[in-house]
Amino acid sequence: MQILKDKAEVIALPDDYYPDWLWQLLDDPKSVEEREAARREVEKKKEIWVRKLEEERREKQLEESKRRRVVPEGVKRTKEEKAAVKRDAQNEAWLLNKERDYEVPQFEMPPERSARFHKKINKEKIKQDNYMREKGMK
Repeated sequence: MQILKDKAEVIALPDDYYPDWLWQLLDDPKSVEEREAARREVEKKKEIWVRKLEEERREKQLEESKRRRVVPEGVKRTKEEKAAVKRDAQNEAWLLNKERDYEVPQFEMPPERSARFHKKINKEKIKQDNYMREKGMK
């Protein structure tokens, strides 16, 4: 399709160049919502799985650090070395647990708590007020 005389034809790009919502405009809203709900469910399960993998990684790291701190038979450590090993173990455990502390699960906010919901309601109220003023009823 050529829009301008002096310009080349406009060529459609592959489907993945366009946003996903474009392909849902003509679909039934119920089916779109069902697909979105299914996608959200998959995302939640994926998030849980990733969290589980991270937890396993941390546990493995702690076990590995414990194994590295074990002293071979016949070797004695000085008080300074013992204190340094203990301090390093505490720091490593603290760092790994700090990662866990900052992982806060996110919950979906109900629509009545979102700013978009209130903005829509306020917009409707303003339209209604303007209509009433225009008609001289207010």
